[in-house]
Amino acid sequence: MEQIVCHLLADPPMPGTVNMAIDETLLQTVSKTSIPILRFYTWSEPTLSLGYFQSFSDRKNHQESLLCPVVRRTTGGGAILHDRELTYSLSWPKGQRPRPLDQKTKGAEWMYAWVHQALMDVLSEMGADVQFCKPTSPSQKPFLCFERRSSWDVGFENVKILGSAQRSYRGGVLQHGSLLLSSSMLTPQLSGLSEQGFSCPIDTLRSRWSARIAAKADLQVEQIALSSDQKCSALQLAEEKYGNLKWIKKR
Repeated sequence: MEQIVCHLLADPPMPGTVNMAIDETLLQTVSKTSIPILRFYTWSEPTLSLGYFQSFSDRKNHQESLLCPVVRRTTGGGAILHDRELTYSLSWPKGQRPRPLDQKTKGAEWMYAWVHQALMDVLSEMGADVQFCKPTSPSQKPFLCFERRSSWDVGFENVKILGSAQRSYRGGVLQHGSLLLSSSMLTPQLSGLSEQGFSCPIDTLRSRWSARIAAKADLQVEQIALSSDQKCSALQLAEEKYGNLKWIKKR
């Protein structure tokens, strides 16, 4: 069986509206081409992202980020203060699953297991004792994502460092997530890798993580950059949708 080709994109820091717009643009591309895209990125300034179903008025629950730019994701889950982190997105064609991966995991949860286990492998090689988190009660929904715990979240004991969310579309699935590298001044109660004694250059971490993701699924990875058309589409989406108060305050 032929290897699945997966495009890999490493972006420089960008505003939140542009980051969300690029993720959506890449998903649209995957829906047309059926070639998955793995993207890594960071944020040009501390930004609060609301989960799709969260109420805009709830952001008052986090006073520290009230002066930060705010965006609304297309994916669910709790709010994230994007600051000292490495963010990834995986746009995957619907109905396609790499043969080496678990074929029994229901729905698209295999994507969580795959990407998160790949990071756990990398961190374990660095000597970190990481594990999947014990889920908290569904009735407990703190405003911030990293104060919640779901089955596939990754962390040290009582410290969540990686969480992801998904959105399914007609032709594909978007999964994106955040890996906390270190604590932010705006969320001092949340600690990252460095507070647990594991610092690693972001380029090295991105390289090892993407390589392990590819190896676990036997992917053929090809490095790409955004095309001119993709850039134009993303900038238009950033202005008309993700930067539009009607979208940001839709709930």
